[in-house]
Amino acid sequence: MVLAGTGAGLFLTRDLPLIPGNADGGGGISARLTPDEQRWVADHPDITVCPDPDYPPFEYFDESGNYAGISADYLRLVGEKTGLTITAIHETDWRNCVRRIQENRTDILGTVFISDLRTGYLNYTAPYYQPPLVIITRRNVSGDVSLESLSGRTVAAVEGYTSYELLRQKYPGISLLPVPDIGAGLESVSFGTADAYFGDLATASWFVEKEGLSNLRVAGEYTPPDAGHFRFAIGVRSNEPELQEILDKGLADISPDERQQIADTWVSSSLRPSGIDPRIITGLLLGTCILVIIILLVFTWNRSLRRAVGEKTRELSEELEERRRVQESLRESGEKYRTILETIQDVFYRSDLDGNLIMISPSGAKLLGYDSPGDLIGLNVTQNFYVHPEDRTRLLTAVGQTGFIHDYEVDLMRKDGTVITVSTSSHFYPKPDGTPAGIEGIFRDISDRKRIEGELIKKNEELHTAFEELTVTEEELKEKYEELRKSEETLDFARKKLNILNTITFQDIESAVFTLAGYLELQKAQPDSGDAREFLEKEIAIVRNISNSLKFANYYQTLGLSRPRWQNVKETFLFGISHLDVSKIRRKLDVGGLEIYADPLLENVFFSLAENVLQHGGTATEIRLSYRLAGDRLVLVFEDNGKGIPEEMKEKIFERRVVMKKGLSLFLTREILGITGITIRETGTPGSGARFEMLVPEDAYRVVGQDAG
Repeated sequence: MVLAGTGAGLFLTRDLPLIPGNADGGGGISARLTPDEQRWVADHPDITVCPDPDYPPFEYFDESGNYAGISADYLRLVGEKTGLTITAIHETDWRNCVRRIQENRTDILGTVFISDLRTGYLNYTAPYYQPPLVIITRRNVSGDVSLESLSGRTVAAVEGYTSYELLRQKYPGISLLPVPDIGAGLESVSFGTADAYFGDLATASWFVEKEGLSNLRVAGEYTPPDAGHFRFAIGVRSNEPELQEILDKGLADISPDERQQIADTWVSSSLRPSGIDPRIITGLLLGTCILVIIILLVFTWNRSLRRAVGEKTRELSEELEERRRVQESLRESGEKYRTILETIQDVFYRSDLDGNLIMISPSGAKLLGYDSPGDLIGLNVTQNFYVHPEDRTRLLTAVGQTGFIHDYEVDLMRKDGTVITVSTSSHFYPKPDGTPAGIEGIFRDISDRKRIEGELIKKNEELHTAFEELTVTEEELKEKYEELRKSEETLDFARKKLNILNTITFQDIESAVFTLAGYLELQKAQPDSGDAREFLEKEIAIVRNISNSLKFANYYQTLGLSRPRWQNVKETFLFGISHLDVSKIRRKLDVGGLEIYADPLLENVFFSLAENVLQHGGTATEIRLSYRLAGDRLVLVFEDNGKGIPEEMKEKIFERRVVMKKGLSLFLTREILGITGITIRETGTPGSGARFEMLVPEDAYRVVGQDAG
């Protein structure tokens, strides 16, 4: 397809000076080189060219990876005529080629506009193309357009091209949109993300016809102030002036026929100039006579030719109709694509490998807080939108592993600084040679969904915390209930003991009073007899027994009235014996942090055991308190080194009848311990000392502090 517009064409330079005797176009090394130049070629037989990989028809790499195009054909002829071997280096884009020649890593650039914009690192050969630089817009833009009239508008140009540098340096009022290649620049205009594209007509025509971008037209042409500028030449790095001279001679030695053959191969007839070369005029004058003779000869076979032309015309008409249908189909497809892009609710985007936005749908501008898609084109996504720049690196790694990503979440920053979370599905899009050109895909705002998810997580955590608190409360209630159950059992046990106490005490006092009354009657009947003194002594003994019974009842009535509690054995023992004079008896305590669950009268237990040593221990000089484990229970041991307890008395010492004769202590000791299920028995050896073992249930002892475990 040929772009509509100014009608400018591609001018192949024909007026280059020819080296005398070398214009015949014959094979072999024909360029006349000086001895110094010949030595330079001998010393540097191999040079490299870094072509633009995607700049047809001037230069590109075809599907087989071969260097092709107008420049490739010219350089092939230059190599033949100078003896140089020219090798093409395949870079990914033009910017890399420019960097190569700036860093002296390549010798020449195949197709370069002559311009003062690259002074310092590049020299130029004589020109061999003069393509017009044109301004391309959508067809709905009317009238002629100039670069001056595009001030404030978005213009796409291939980054690194001379056209790009011209806009950047000479037209600062234009909003410059850098694109990686010509196709991307033309698409940005076709899809509305740029107002115009600025570049040469030939390559633009090539891509418009290839991509079927039927909504574009040539709206203006740029005329350089210096007529010698912006013509295509071979660019030579500035530190190789000898190579520039050699290449100039090689170009000059290319014949007009060879130039015409290259033009016929690559340039569409519709792009040829309307002007006539002066040398053609001379040829026409010389050939006029011959033409007359030819016309006479042609007339004889004109009829057959007419039939052939008619057949060819029919074939061409059919081909043109087919092309028209294809172009119409492409136009309709393009319109549908643009409609989808402009109305899609999700955001469509496309960026190059460096992260510069090339295309974005209107919904993307709205989501990110910009007025139009054009405001975003050229912005770097990592620098301008990613909240966490390292997320871009991770995204590229993920795409590189599988070729695509699905529902990948990243945080983006809007123009006003607010942060949104988006979910993107993206993939690499390819260049014509199949290598990745950048990333494209869609993304949608999921900030509300993430906020709701966060609230749900928070509520779940709160519910989990409440559940744990309820679980702890339930455990505490179980412990309280268990303590209450034990207390109730203790109180019930105490009530039973009190009933026994009331019965026994009442019977003892009643019996003693009855006996006392009898003795009083006898004493009354025989006031002066010798038996009166004996009666008095018995009466005193009976009164003592009554006193003991009342004393026993006084101790016993407090038993079990207070709830049992956990008590430190060592502290309770020391409190218990503090009421006795044990200064002459050594004490050895080996109970550490032991605690037992017992009646508050536990202190009286230790008092009674120690008092028993003082009253009945005889030669005792030491008391010891220790413990050991017996299965899941604990044995608390109180022992002395006195005379011990006879075998026949080991159980009787805990009976009440014996208590009434020898005191209340050991009977009450067993009763106090029994409230919480603790039993006591005497296991000592007579003559070696008394030994009392208290067996504590599993749930009635614990060890705390450093002695725990």
